[in-house]
Order: sequence, then C-alpha cells, then structure tokens
Amino acid sequence: SYTTNSNGMITVNNLGVGNYYFQEIQAPTGFSLNSTKIPFSLTTSNNGKVVKLTAKDDVIKGSVELTKTDNSGASKLSNAEYELHKDDGTLIGKYKTGFFGTLKVDNLEYGRYYFKEITAPTNYNLNPDLVYFNITSASQVVQVSQKDTRLNVPVVVTKNDAENGKILPNATYQLYGPDNSLKGSFTTDNKGQFRFSVDTVGQYKLIETSAPKGYNLDKTPTTFNITMQNNNKEVKLNVTDKIFKGSLKIHKIDSETKQGIANVKFSIYSGNKVYKEVTTNNEGIATIDNIPYGDYKIVETSTPVGYLANSNAVTFSITNQGQVITKEIVNNKIKAGITLTKTDVETGK
Repeated sequence: SYTTNSNGMITVNNLGVGNYYFQEIQAPTGFSLNSTKIPFSLTTSNNGKVVKLTAKDDVIKGSVELTKTDNSGASKLSNAEYELHKDDGTLIGKYKTGFFGTLKVDNLEYGRYYFKEITAPTNYNLNPDLVYFNITSASQVVQVSQKDTRLNVPVVVTKNDAENGKILPNATYQLYGPDNSLKGSFTTDNKGQFRFSVDTVGQYKLIETSAPKGYNLDKTPTTFNITMQNNNKEVKLNVTDKIFKGSLKIHKIDSETKQGIANVKFSIYSGNKVYKEVTTNNEGIATIDNIPYGDYKIVETSTPVGYLANSNAVTFSITNQGQVITKEIVNNKIKAGITLTKTDVETGK
C-alpha cells in the first residue's frame, strides 16, 4: 500500500509488464473515500517512461439544522438571527429561523463550525452562548438547538393618598396589555400594593375600577412602557387618589327671633382632636371648606353675653365629594324675673 505525499502524489518504481490498478483504501481527512478502481497496463512500449494517473476525492459536505425554542422547549421561535462561522472565526453567512423555529444550511465542508445569535426573537433575551457542531461525514445532517428565555419584568404598584401619602388598601385596578387586551385585575393589600409580571414589550395601562372608601375614583389611566432593558428589573409605579372633601356651614341663631348671633366660637373635632376652630360672623354664619371624608362633631366653646351656652355637640359626616352640610344651632337668651315691693316709710306697710 502507498500513501500520497504532501503534493498529493504516489510514485511506484520498477513495475514489470502487466495489468495493474490502484484502489483507495483510506481517504484524506475531510474527503470521501473513492473506492473505484483505477486500472492501468504496462507494456514494453512504456519502458523508461512514467505513466501518469489522476484520482479524485470529493470533499465531505454535510448540512446543519438549528432549532430555536423558548426555555421550556415547547414553543418554536421564528425570526432568531444567527451568524455561522468556521471554527477560526471566518463568517459563512447570516440566517434566520423560519415559522417552525428552524434554519438549515447545506453544503458545509468538513470541519468545525459555530452559530452565534445576533438578534433574538421579539420578547426574548439574546443567548450569548455559541452553538458548536462538526461536519464529519458526507450527507450528514447535524441537529443542534438553542433556547432563549422570555422577557420577565416584575411590577409593583403602590397606592397612596394624593395629599399626605397615606397607604391605601382596597383600590382595584385592571391591567391592559400592548394589544389592549385585559391581562388581569388586582387589588391593593394592607400595604397599599399589588404585584404582577409582564413578558411582552410595549405600553401597558392600569385603570382604576374601584377606589378605596372615601376616595375619588381616578379615571385617568396610568401608562408605562416595557422594553427588553427592563428584563428581570423591578418596575415601581406610584398611583394616588384624592379623598372626598365637603363643606360645613354653621348658622347660629337666637331661638326666639331666629336672628343670627355673631362672635360665637366653635371647635370642630375629628375623633378627639380639634380639626378646626371658627367664629360666626355678623350674620351668625361660619363656614369651613375642604373638609376630608370622615365623622366630625361641633362643640360650642364661647357664648356671647346674654345667651345661655349650648352644650350639646352636633355631629356630621362627610361621605361624598362636594357635599355641603348646613347645621343650624340655636341659643336661648338669659331671662331674669324682678319683683318690686312698695312699703310705708313709717309703718312698714
């Protein structure tokens, strides 16, 4: 047996007259074995001459098929773009996965190659790992695969009073996705929060459907945008509601004449704390605006001369936005009886 040298040649000397043939028994690395016999004959006319023969081997060529899936392996992913390189880094070309999440490259010569993802499918993270494979036999179809993880963005929403920042439980919201479809309904907990996660880029909106007791429903949607840069990073949203506010009008009047009594002082209590202090004007009227939702009581703290104090507390509640409450409080005048006795200066009669 003989082996080709570095020039791809075999030289055999001192062959006698006769019929011969070469037959390949081992192909060079990267080539297919060509077992076809190569016959030749030597006669006396060939004496001193060199008979030249040519043999050809085909380069081993195969194919590769890459399948792209999500992290679970259940969903096939289209539009993943890859570069295909030889092992030395030489770029072969760029390819995209099709509808069924696959791409195929044919006529790859024997050797080692790798795929490099350069564009991930929409809503998926780019996989930085290289996908290596080898073409080692003719007509070989190498199967490789790679997974991408889906976008995941945790979102926390906190609900507060618009003025004092107080946390607000029991506010209910609906979440709508980039396609305007309803994604879920959520209610704030005792920390004034609710949480959810999204996995699609685009604009979302939160719409309040039920406000906490004593608060105005905020009809303006809260919008936020999600991009791939948000992946695995918590998005924090703050939303507020305004508490119901109403007004109080106190009318202080004389119990008999029904005329207003000026300069009567009142304290307005919320629980055990004084919320406001007011004094009636010349018409016997005192007003307070922007009173927050809640229960209150009116206590007279100073009474004009000539009137009996009214010690009865008057209660009222603000239960609706814009509510106006009028309380008429009466005072009785002080009345005294006088008896005159006439007598004789001498007799005392």
